[in-house]
Amino acid sequence: MSTKTKPASFEQKLEELEALVEKLEQGGLPLDEVMKLYQQGNKLAKDLEQELEAAQESLQKLRTGVLTPMDDEHAI
Repeated sequence: MSTKTKPASFEQKLEELEALVEKLEQGGLPLDEVMKLYQQGNKLAKDLEQELEAAQESLQKLRTGVLTPMDDEHAI
């Protein structure tokens, strides 16, 4: 029996990234933990950037009339 988890929202990812940054800024972590947190943060930052780009593209299409509000090609 498999259970599917709902993907994290943009806001959840942003909160997670902020928490990682806070941990890193506090210092005192072993190097391997710093590297692990940095990699997680980098992935989250890239995911967030892609989501923002998709949202900007959808907004631009809405402004130009190419995409109708019911079109969920790039649902946010």
